[in-house]
Amino acid sequence: MMEEKYQQLIVAHPLFSALTAEELNTFSSLFRQKSYVIGEKIVNMGDVIDAIYFIAEGKTEVQNPEPIATLGRGESIGLSDTGFFSLTGLRTASVVALSDVLVLQLDLEHFRDFLRTHPHISQHVLESASVLLRVRFIKQAAPFATIPFDHLHQFAEEITEITLPADTILYKQGDIGDTCYLIESGRISISALDPSGNSKILAELQSPGLFSETALLLNTPRNATALAVEETKLLVISKPLFLKMMEKEADTARAITLLHQARSRPYRAKAVDIFHQTTSDGEKIVVLRQSTKNNYFQLTSHGWFIWGLLDGTRNLSSIIRAFYREFHILNARLVLEFLLDLQDAGFLEVEIKKEAKSADIYPFWLKFFLATKKTMEARYTFAGFDAWLGKTYEGFVWIFYTKIMRCLYILLAVTGFGVFIAYFNQAVHLLSISSIKWTLFLTASYSIWIIVILHELAHAYTTKAAGRRVNAFGVGWFWLGPMAFCDTSDMWLSADKKARIAVDLAGVCLNFILGSIAALGLLFVYQPAVIVFLWFFALFNYLMVFGNLSPLLELDGYYALMDILEKPNLRESSILLLASFFNQENPVISYRAVLKQQKAETIYWSVCLIFMALEAILPYFLIQHVFYGLLGQYSHPFIGVVLSLMVVVFSGLGVLAKVREKIILRTQQTK
Repeated sequence: MMEEKYQQLIVAHPLFSALTAEELNTFSSLFRQKSYVIGEKIVNMGDVIDAIYFIAEGKTEVQNPEPIATLGRGESIGLSDTGFFSLTGLRTASVVALSDVLVLQLDLEHFRDFLRTHPHISQHVLESASVLLRVRFIKQAAPFATIPFDHLHQFAEEITEITLPADTILYKQGDIGDTCYLIESGRISISALDPSGNSKILAELQSPGLFSETALLLNTPRNATALAVEETKLLVISKPLFLKMMEKEADTARAITLLHQARSRPYRAKAVDIFHQTTSDGEKIVVLRQSTKNNYFQLTSHGWFIWGLLDGTRNLSSIIRAFYREFHILNARLVLEFLLDLQDAGFLEVEIKKEAKSADIYPFWLKFFLATKKTMEARYTFAGFDAWLGKTYEGFVWIFYTKIMRCLYILLAVTGFGVFIAYFNQAVHLLSISSIKWTLFLTASYSIWIIVILHELAHAYTTKAAGRRVNAFGVGWFWLGPMAFCDTSDMWLSADKKARIAVDLAGVCLNFILGSIAALGLLFVYQPAVIVFLWFFALFNYLMVFGNLSPLLELDGYYALMDILEKPNLRESSILLLASFFNQENPVISYRAVLKQQKAETIYWSVCLIFMALEAILPYFLIQHVFYGLLGQYSHPFIGVVLSLMVVVFSGLGVLAKVREKIILRTQQTK
């Protein structure tokens, strides 16, 4: 039995002052004592409310996130004089021990049960406790896992509860469906009549299963009979509330659609090769490969666990429950997005339909940008180049990958760039007085076709040097210029981090070397036209190096950064993180969490900001001098500033569009 001095702390609270001695003994027996040392957190801001506390000994500090109050002996955590502090089901502040602290902890479920048997205490507190427990339970169901707690709290207040005795029929096949149900406890048997009129059991559902949503989605009668196998508690969701949840919560609508589709039990694709790797920091990763399609997919430990469940015997709900039991992470979105990614890559046999994305939810600028992007980018792929690349590499290209040649590359790069800088003003002056300046400019511009092809060949041959295959090679158009590309995804199977980074940067290294060779040529020619041409050729190569290193685009610099940080899909995860950050009610808390927990994404955005600053400075300098060379006069400073800002805006517009698209699709509140 709890010590009397601690019982007096409880009965001193206004909510429990009317308890009789017997009721106090019963109530205090539900508490358990828990100790905290100085500096330890008792509750965290943003956590789900699962218990209330009374401070029995010691002193604590309330933080939001800065200190706002102190609590001492006899004061409660989570309760006010009239009920719960929080109206959303989440902690509104953190509480930290300022000394060694002893608290009396009461689980919310026990609190609710006590209030039900003692309604005279406070009907309001009982209703609040019931709603909070309901919110926590509903959050466990896959379709509702992504609803924000404040929205879920509003929905939970409209959900009712019923209890069915064992062997009670909830509804019969053919009944009109105006509700769906969420199993809180117990079991529900789902059966249907076959063509001969015999009843056949289709499934047996348990907590936290959602069922009967099909009739609401399709406006059809019940397609089966539901029977309580044992005493069963259900949460009842009416059709108007169900449709409101579908309308206001895009992720919930998508999850329910996925739930409806995924009952066919997805399973792994056939003929998949599996490769196990260990990163430099000890993380275990797995790479899947479909050799017939040249498809690759990289799995983390979480993805590898889910992959092992895709044997065709489990539906989506059971996969999410198994994931929760294994990792103690209740994140339906993580599982759903993983399955969709597997499907997109061709590694999932049973189709999971995606929620249709309505263009009407996008603002005009985003629709215009996405349409323009689609028009301004084109790719044409040619397969079968690997054999030719292998033959030429073994024939003579290997010479360019010897140690002597690598030392020569460094020497050429450094000295050539120095010559380029030294000749910069002279070349600009010769350009300004040349009578064929525009011809030289256009001729050097056409050389970009050769440059981009050589750039991609550098990636391809470096892949062959690492002993991997090149799956495809192609050419295309990217916004305002030509492009070439090669599929080096076979490098994913390489455990050699340095080799992967070498492949990522091979193209920009070649461009830098080509630019430096052209710059060194300035030392040996005297014809003004040749000097200008070589200077332009070097300039275009250096600009290609700069552009390809941008982490804002999925080009060489981005892939190198992804391999350096050993973070697959770095840009996608960074965009999702930024989208969720901008959607937080307290961005300060989110920002601090990012710095501590999302290091790879934080580094990515830091590099992006640095690069955008360089993009603002370098174009301004070049524009001023190129204007002088081509037009014979320096441009107005305003023009340089505007054009520099345009470079920054257009380079960041793709990322901004992606972030905005994710925010709209994931957090759309109204249609």
